[in-house]
Formats: sequence, structure tokens, C-alpha cells
Amino acid sequence: MSLWRRHRVANRPLTCREVGKLLQRFLDGHTDQQATAKVAEHLEDCRRCGLEAGIYREIKASLARRAPSLPDT
Repeated sequence: MSLWRRHRVANRPLTCREVGKLLQRFLDGHTDQQATAKVAEHLEDCRRCGLEAGIYREIKASLARRAPSLPDT
């Protein structure tokens, strides 16, 4: 059962702890539409979580720039 259903968060804002559990999947685009909306809403309102998401985005972008290009096959 997903975190989303297990915690019944559909009708209330997410907590920082819940966002922390979903953040990597959210940033990778692996959350469903409802979870994506809830996490995005929380990140707009919560400075701490928004800063954490920004750091993860910067790390991900830096790693992508450093990754060796794979040859076309």
C-alpha cells in the first residue's frame, strides 16, 4: 500500500515528514497526480522543505552535467 493511501492525506495538507518521504519520488516524477499536487503545494508554503527540494535539484543537475555521455546505439 502506498504512503499516500496509508496515511489518508487526500483531504489535508502534507506534513514536512510526509513530504520528506515523498520528495525524491516527486523530484524524479514518480508520484501520482494527487501526490504531486500536494507536495508542490507544500513546497510553495514551507520554506524549509522548499530549500531542501532546491538543494536536491541542484545536486541532481550537477550529477547530470558530470555524467559521461552514453554512445548512441
